[in-house]
Amino acid sequence: MHYTFDENIVSDLYKDAYGFRPGADFWSDWKNASNKTKQKVWDDLLIDLEHSIERDRADAARAAEEFLGRIEQMIEYGAADYETALRWIVDAEGPFDDDQDIEHFVWKQGLLCCEFGRQLVKDIKGIM
Repeated sequence: MHYTFDENIVSDLYKDAYGFRPGADFWSDWKNASNKTKQKVWDDLLIDLEHSIERDRADAARAAEEFLGRIEQMIEYGAADYETALRWIVDAEGPFDDDQDIEHFVWKQGLLCCEFGRQLVKDIKGIM
């Protein structure tokens, strides 16, 4: 059997799949496992990573939809366009003194690690 697991990055894969590093129990089991068992654990981690990525994408899509709903609400309240609506939201949430403040705001919206969020950071910088 050909094994594809990698002892050097299993901790990274675990963190990517679950959001935190493996604990002592995992390492004890890993150390005592056969190569066949390690491969099974590795394959399960890859499956869990895919599920995590899918959840993150769905969460980002929902967050983008919610933020666009806020933009639409500002337009209903009288903002002339996207830029004005965004400025109103930023003014209410600010002040933003630097890029880190902007990125923190976008992160709080659940959007920093997606394309929509990266564009939102640029849009906010453009109106400041």
